[in-house]
Amino acid sequence: MSFYNTPGTPTWEKVVEGTCIKTGCDEYVNEYGLCYSHEYSCHVPACNQDSYRTDDGDGFCGIHEGKCWKPNCPNACYENGICFQHEKQCQKLECDAPIQAGKFCPYHVNSCWKPYCQDMVAERGLCLTHSIQCIKPYCDGIPYEYGICISHSLECAYPFCDGIIYENGRCMSHE
Repeated sequence: MSFYNTPGTPTWEKVVEGTCIKTGCDEYVNEYGLCYSHEYSCHVPACNQDSYRTDDGDGFCGIHEGKCWKPNCPNACYENGICFQHEKQCQKLECDAPIQAGKFCPYHVNSCWKPYCQDMVAERGLCLTHSIQCIKPYCDGIPYEYGICISHSLECAYPFCDGIIYENGRCMSHE
């Protein structure tokens, strides 16, 4: 058996339609891609472990943390949450369009980067609604400083980086 149990896992259409990403579940989802009964589960569709959102903010369990946030991808990710295989694709979770430059396809370049949100960017790559939430993925904490909540206050202000803050909300790698 592979690292991910892929039979019956969701397609891009399931992600876009807003149904739960968990294998065998077709319930309506919240902004994290999970239904009410799975909202604290790991974001790997076939994994039933609890996620550690309060610690890492990435939405994965201890086994799958640090993996690419694109559905069903077992690769380790870069600091932007995307792996080498998906780095030339739009970094919107629900989009797999190829990109030439930047992070997003032309359709998503001005939309909020949080998953499933198509609202226009207001600040820091986030829409008005999400600009009053922590910038870390799958975290809805209230921003304290540099767009990060108290739970993530010692982490770098880059969304998928958990490096220790050095100066101005950035780690040594992002200074």
